[in-house]
Amino acid sequence: LLDCIKKILDERLTKKQKFIIEFLRDRKIDSVTRLVKIVSNELNCSESCVWNNVNSLKKCGLIVNGTGPVRLNRIFKYF
Repeated sequence: LLDCIKKILDERLTKKQKFIIEFLRDRKIDSVTRLVKIVSNELNCSESCVWNNVNSLKKCGLIVNGTGPVRLNRIFKYF
């Protein structure tokens, strides 16, 4: 099942979404707004573009925010 999920993520996520996931693997960011600003600078793209990608990842449940820092879903512990 994990191999299947990994293939789906590799196939269906955009480069920017993959970048956001990799970025969150290594860092703790205290808010989504801060994440958007940092990633926007790193990728040299608009904040609205990053917001769209972050919201898509949140909608799918791949990233989580609320109390505490923005984080990846627990499923990423297995990759």
